[in-house]
Amino acid sequence: LCGLNIKKTRGILFVSQGVMSAIAALMWGCFRKQASPYMFTAALPHMQAMIAAMLGGVSMLGGAGGMGGAAIGLVLLKVFYSGLLALDVPTYVTVALPGILLVIALFMDNLNAMRMRRILMAAAIRQGVAAK
Repeated sequence: LCGLNIKKTRGILFVSQGVMSAIAALMWGCFRKQASPYMFTAALPHMQAMIAAMLGGVSMLGGAGGMGGAAIGLVLLKVFYSGLLALDVPTYVTVALPGILLVIALFMDNLNAMRMRRILMAAAIRQGVAAK
């Protein structure tokens, strides 16, 4: 189609739409004077469940982990929250730190998936299987 890189153009469009939506949300919040660090606590239980599953070994790519690991992840997350409360950390930090923990868990999951893919490719090459 006219020499345009479709994937690159689509990616640029999605990123620019996200940035414009964020700017619009910030402007709307400033205009309405309704921004508060407590406004994100409604989504916290869903985020807690996702973080607990990731800490328990459940892969976002699927096929790994189980209920026992997710339960252990939930216990670890609750200990983390209790520690934050015991240290009297402000609410907005209490909401932000588990999100940072989720990003770290996703990064580690991605590193593990790349490592496993590399190991499987090396094993396939040793056995003489053509990998695509």
